[in-house]
Amino acid sequence: MGGGGATKISASRAARLASLIPKTSSVSLPRGFRISGVASGVKKPAKDGTPTLDLAVLHSEAPCTAGATFTQNLFQAAPVKLSRSLLDQNKHQGFHAVVVNAGCANACTGELGDQDARAMVDTVTSALGAPAGSALVMSTGVIGQRPNLPKITAGIHAAVGSLGDSGDHVVRAARSIMTTDTFPKYLSRKLTLPESGAAFTLAGVCKGAGMIHPNMACHFPSNQGTMLGMLLTDLHLAPGAAAGALDLAVRDSFNAVSVDGDTSTNDTVILMANGQADAPRSLSAGDARAFSGYLREFSRDLASRLVWDGEGATKFVRIEVKSHSHDASKAIAASIATSALVKTAIFGQDANWGRILCAVGYTALPAADRAKLRPETVSLHVTSAGGSLCLVDRGVPLLPMDEAVAAKILAEDEIDISVDMGNGAESATYYTCDFSDEYVHINADYRAKAMATRSMKQPTLTVEGVPPITIQDGDSPVEPGNVFLTQQAGRVFEAAKLGGGLDTMGKPALPPPRKLGRSEVAKDMQSTLLIRRRKELKEVQLQLEKKRTEFKKRMEECHEKHDELKAKQRLLRERVQKFEKFLRENDAKRQRALAKALTERKLREQKEQELFTLQEQLRQEGIKSERIKSSIALHLPHEVYLNWVIASLPADYLDVQEPHINDILQRHYTLSETNRDLQATLQTRLDEIECETNRLNDLLKLKNDRILVYNSQLGALQKRLDRTKTESARIEAQVAQNLSSGKERMRILSETKLAINNIYRIGARQGTTPLSDSVSFGEKLTAIQERVLDMAQIATKAEQFIREEKEKMRLRFKDIPAGPSNGTGNAGNVTYRHDVASAGAGGGGGGGGGGGGAGGLPRILDHGEPSSSRYSGSVTRGGGRKMSMASAF
Repeated sequence: MGGGGATKISASRAARLASLIPKTSSVSLPRGFRISGVASGVKKPAKDGTPTLDLAVLHSEAPCTAGATFTQNLFQAAPVKLSRSLLDQNKHQGFHAVVVNAGCANACTGELGDQDARAMVDTVTSALGAPAGSALVMSTGVIGQRPNLPKITAGIHAAVGSLGDSGDHVVRAARSIMTTDTFPKYLSRKLTLPESGAAFTLAGVCKGAGMIHPNMACHFPSNQGTMLGMLLTDLHLAPGAAAGALDLAVRDSFNAVSVDGDTSTNDTVILMANGQADAPRSLSAGDARAFSGYLREFSRDLASRLVWDGEGATKFVRIEVKSHSHDASKAIAASIATSALVKTAIFGQDANWGRILCAVGYTALPAADRAKLRPETVSLHVTSAGGSLCLVDRGVPLLPMDEAVAAKILAEDEIDISVDMGNGAESATYYTCDFSDEYVHINADYRAKAMATRSMKQPTLTVEGVPPITIQDGDSPVEPGNVFLTQQAGRVFEAAKLGGGLDTMGKPALPPPRKLGRSEVAKDMQSTLLIRRRKELKEVQLQLEKKRTEFKKRMEECHEKHDELKAKQRLLRERVQKFEKFLRENDAKRQRALAKALTERKLREQKEQELFTLQEQLRQEGIKSERIKSSIALHLPHEVYLNWVIASLPADYLDVQEPHINDILQRHYTLSETNRDLQATLQTRLDEIECETNRLNDLLKLKNDRILVYNSQLGALQKRLDRTKTESARIEAQVAQNLSSGKERMRILSETKLAINNIYRIGARQGTTPLSDSVSFGEKLTAIQERVLDMAQIATKAEQFIREEKEKMRLRFKDIPAGPSNGTGNAGNVTYRHDVASAGAGGGGGGGGGGGGAGGLPRILDHGEPSSSRYSGSVTRGGGRKMSMASAF
């Protein structure tokens, strides 16, 4: 372990970890599989000298269908590449074995590492007498190291010789593939298919505690595991069915766990099915779905052990996210699970919910998914055995937070974080743990002996003739858009190319100016320079006019867009107000409908109670009626006899001789009348019950009809609400686009204003225009135009003056005959030279005191300004005599 003390764990966590290790007697392999684990000597022995288990072999006598998922890390280990190749080569069937070694990952080892992985496969198939290429290989350990092949070869033979199917063999194999794990991870279950009733066994072994954030080949593109897993079953599965079931199982199990957010080069999960169970060779659709569900739940249970055993972990965290899609929910959950700030806050029992929302916010999602998320709809809950606490409700933090409750919740070993994005019910779950100081100790000392002091030198940019330029970590590269950096770099490199180096102030020192030759001076004649200036002035004038037109056009567009944006904003506000009014009216209608429904429900309950009471009374009356009918039937013979006796007696017999019998007869008549009245009343009650029953049925029908009408109205309102939301979102997007376009136009406007200011200041410094910041842009443009026109007039006058002088010189010297020069007989040459000099310079003599040059010609510019240049001409005549003239202008 690391250099620091081990992180203390609670008694409840210790008990939970102990419960994750099944009893050996309860573990069994699927029929036909055998497994073993041995110490090959690749790992160092324990401190007491006990050899450390580091190699496992799995074998099936019957050929197996195999499915596998592999890491998507770019630097895949040699075992990963070889196993994938063997699966493709054998079409995912005909496999007999898997060999796994720990202590050496055989990753980033080149072709020699590929040969070592192939040698392991050949060794295990040869030792088992299996067909060549019918074994898969997995490795875990330090990256960049080749396996010790002699030790591993001997270990494979030893493992083949100790194969078995008992629980002890499973435990030894699980321990053989451990690295920084603190307990072996294995599991087995006996299950039954629902339709066929066939019994089968599902078993699994995996490892992993650090470098856990698997991103194995499946349909979900998660971000980033070292984790290895073997899943075994004695069902018969077709190659496609095995691969598909494993793909679905891994997606929400091994690909939904994270310890540290790092994806290993060796992640592999293999599913082996040998078909030795007493089950149909072809599963029905229902049994296939059931097996896929069993495998998914089994894989999730096995993968959660990786998180419980995370390096230095003290807490198990379950993160559930709900949003509009499963992929978006899983991406958000993964972002939270890999946030170091969230994990350290959980370790410190700090309910810093802002870190969770921060991780939600920077989740890498497609633009279409990000557009569907709104911070104002997010809700956040934290739950554990210590209680539950809502931290954020639909974007609103519930402050002040109950710190005591939050601390009690986060003090538990198992914590649930629930994030509801408020835009859907598609959920995804991710499993992670906290970051403790023990995690730092474990990973800081993982290869402490092999670590060396890292060089902290910064990259250096060296240019010949320039001192080295050190690029610090925080520096940005020089980009074309960065004017100041570009100019500075240009000065440095220009100085380097010219050989000037840097001066004492650290600035580039340019080399001294060099003298120009006569041929180079001739190229800079005054007429050429004036034409160039005139052309430049025209170009500047055209560019200014173009910029002015563009500026005016863009300002008009900006004003139009601004007015249009205001109108749209006003329209949007009106729509929002109407929509809010609609929502209020709809809510009021809903409240009225609910109140009416409540009243009708109470009335219905009342009627049902009355009906029940009447039915009970009817039942009681029916019982009484049955009793009366029984009594009547019982006394009917007596009635017949008495009627016969009465009919046989004289008419006055009862009145004179038997008065007590008369009383009995009167009573009989009374009871008969009462009976008739009761029967009439009973019939009336039955009629009333039937009437009330019909009325109740009518009310129920009316209620159902109204419910259908209300549901239809609510559906229509919901559709209208959705359309309004869509239109609102579209308008918001258009407003945002208009704002962005307006910002771009404002940027162009600012650049144009800056260019106008710069041109105006240059003209003000060179001319007589007073420099003032209070001048409007129209006045500045007018001043620039006047300056350009003045310069154009000056250029025109100078050109006219040159033409006149040329004509004068031509007339002045046209009568001079051509003669030999220096005895050669060549015609005389006329040479003109234009020099930059001070104003008002006099004539320059053609040579010495006898040069005879003319003095300065009178100034000819009508405005009387001194010229800043001198025109001089010299005429060479035969005999070597020279004549010169100069004219200031």
